[in-house]
Amino acid sequence: MIARPVLTSAATLLFAAATATAAGIDVPEGTVVRGETAEHIDAWLTQLSGLGFSGGVIAAAGGEVILSKGYGLAVRESGIPFTTDTRFSIGSITKPITACAILKLQSMGKLSTDDFVSDHFDGLPEDRDSWTLHELLTHTSGLPSASGFDYSEFTCEDLLEFAFSTELRFRPRARYSYSNVGFSVLAAIIEKASGMSYEEFTQKHVFGPAGMTRTGYRLDMVPREEYAHGYRGAEAWGTVLDKHWPEAGPSWHLMGNGGTQSTLRDMFRFHLALLDDTILDEEAREEMFSPYADEGGGESFYGYGWVVQETERGSTCLWHDGGNPYFSNDLRRFVDEDVVYYVHSNNGAWDGPSVSPFLEQMLFGERLPLPPAAIEMDAAALDALAGTYTLESGAEFEVEATDGGVVVIAEGQEAYGLLYAGDGGDVERREALNERTEDRVRDALVGDGDDMLARNVRRLADEHGPIDGVRALGTIPFTEDDQAPPGSEITVLAVRGRGGESGFAVLWNDGQVVGLDLPEGSGEVVCYPVGDGRFESFALGATTNVELGLDGASLVLTAGEREVRAARDD
Repeated sequence: MIARPVLTSAATLLFAAATATAAGIDVPEGTVVRGETAEHIDAWLTQLSGLGFSGGVIAAAGGEVILSKGYGLAVRESGIPFTTDTRFSIGSITKPITACAILKLQSMGKLSTDDFVSDHFDGLPEDRDSWTLHELLTHTSGLPSASGFDYSEFTCEDLLEFAFSTELRFRPRARYSYSNVGFSVLAAIIEKASGMSYEEFTQKHVFGPAGMTRTGYRLDMVPREEYAHGYRGAEAWGTVLDKHWPEAGPSWHLMGNGGTQSTLRDMFRFHLALLDDTILDEEAREEMFSPYADEGGGESFYGYGWVVQETERGSTCLWHDGGNPYFSNDLRRFVDEDVVYYVHSNNGAWDGPSVSPFLEQMLFGERLPLPPAAIEMDAAALDALAGTYTLESGAEFEVEATDGGVVVIAEGQEAYGLLYAGDGGDVERREALNERTEDRVRDALVGDGDDMLARNVRRLADEHGPIDGVRALGTIPFTEDDQAPPGSEITVLAVRGRGGESGFAVLWNDGQVVGLDLPEGSGEVVCYPVGDGRFESFALGATTNVELGLDGASLVLTAGEREVRAARDD
């Protein structure tokens, strides 16, 4: 048997404490908003839904459901609202379900997490002789992330042939690397050990005991109109009802690792069932939530289908997220603090894991500013505002109409500083730093230097092909003091290669490069109409939001105490 870490005695106690409260929590029907904290979160999410968020949240604290509500539309085309019983794809939160099924089979004496995979299947190659179920459960098998497109035809036999013949990324147990393929192999083991299909076993031994009557792979469990459609901005994806989906469940690209359909209330029932012996006994739950595999950096660890992580408050968070570009989910269980929440989004432009940290902040006492109270504006009126608006310095704001608002892009140092940091000062010095950064990156591409900048520029070239264009977008103050010395600035570049354009950021302090980053996002700022000719920006986690006045002839931008006017080009 392989030696593995187990929960500390303090962590073990949290499960015993949680067990005492599980039976006292109900799963109320309909909308619930109880108490000041829930009212604040509800107001925040309601405003966010005005900007495009749609989905739902269920949260409990102190043994009581305080928020359970849908926001926006589950089906835009027919105006069907999102509710707590809307059915949607939970994505990779399927993995905790698969882990539950494996541990249930272990308690039934059908298998062990110490079993070699070769105990269940013949013909494994030599480099997979040491594989155990533990490696599959903890993403330490060396298998690649995916076997192919989720909704293409792929049988169990295809999956096993792929898993047993594809080149491993590393020697088993050498490190952690997330693998959907490994959990599909576990689904195949569940079927072989139980003599039942994956769907039959999970219905009988996981969903049934937990009271999860609307969860599983079967698509006939609820009427078609009760399925949420997926969207990404204006793009409509539809539902799994429209995809390749055999009667027994999805293709084996997804089986056991994703694709499960559920509801907010059913996922909360899953949480409740893991607080006591409803599905698994205490020993199995301890095994499931032990921090086995370091995900990288020593801050979070993968157990069996769950991430185990210490919070800033010193408590333990058990969590998993999942989804695709259209559906996204996050389940967070602060078991020793008696707080849990689940967030789902069916709009990839406002995905659940991005919303999740703000829900946590509010649940633990913070009062966040509300997103702008957006109003509807006619598409033709938005189109009439599009154009180029130029400052006296020659820097420009490009304004384009988008779904429900306008997109603003900065061109030139003064515009860049104002739009992204509310700081348009020190333009001449920052323009010189922009040029210096461009030169340093170009020199790194043709030189053989071994400093941090040169190594990372070459890595970028390896990933995106030969780089044939480098352009500094602008420099702004870097205010995250825990990551860089005071007074640092960050210069953001657009780097163009065969793989497209990528962001690359160089962090400067006192004339020296002190850090590098690959910034996320497109560099666009979306502003939403809030009144006659007035717009406000909002992005999750943005340190600076701006206000715009647009009348088609001029643009007035307010950021902090700074206000500037730009005239529209003829």
